[in-house]
Amino acid sequence: MISANGISTNSGINITWDEIVSISAHKIDAMTKVLTYLVFDHECGEYLEFTNEDSEFQSIIDALDDYLSLPNGWKKTIKEATPDDGIIELWTKKKG
Repeated sequence: MISANGISTNSGINITWDEIVSISAHKIDAMTKVLTYLVFDHECGEYLEFTNEDSEFQSIIDALDDYLSLPNGWKKTIKEATPDDGIIELWTKKKG
């Protein structure tokens, strides 16, 4: 789930926006399908990741622009990416 407070999972894990230091995406070839990952890096070095198979994935993708300034065309970039493209950096917290 995504809200003005941050990101949370159905299992109760929460990260507030001020705790997130970067957001990235990547794809993995899982033999029978390609998985898309959206990763939220926490300031303590941990991370929260969602795959396109998670129930909240699409709602997070759809709403992320409401909370952060992401690059133009980021959704298309993720959609058209392949596992060979590696990590796609979407957002990094500005220092200071």
